[in-house]
Amino acid sequence: MGLWLSVAGCRGAASQDAAAALTVVHAHARDITGLVRWARGLSVGETRFGSQAALQEAAFAPVRETPGLTGAWIERQGPDPALLSHPAGQALPGELEWQRARDPEIGVLEFAVVDAQIYVRIREDASDGATQLVTLAFSR
Repeated sequence: MGLWLSVAGCRGAASQDAAAALTVVHAHARDITGLVRWARGLSVGETRFGSQAALQEAAFAPVRETPGLTGAWIERQGPDPALLSHPAGQALPGELEWQRARDPEIGVLEFAVVDAQIYVRIREDASDGATQLVTLAFSR
């Protein structure tokens, strides 16, 4: 697979969770990188779409039909903060225990496993000092 986990001493259920998460990452690497690239070119605070609903629709077009996808979020932190979610209004759980990993296609990523959900997050810094987080949730 070409993935590494930077969590030392991962054993038992945590090791199984990590293996499941990294399998999902590997299987959906194209979907993940596609949304990250799309989000990079799309400002979550854009006004050219005319409405929040239109922006919401455009933002998640690349992953709308992804098998196993249960949710997706594009968040801008810092100047002009904003949050988009798919489905619209779906909240991202606030207390996820993120672990770091690296994928040869995606680069450094974070993942969290909660019950039957695997969350994958890519963090990128923008030139204006903002941070953009792209998070996807998949069913196990």
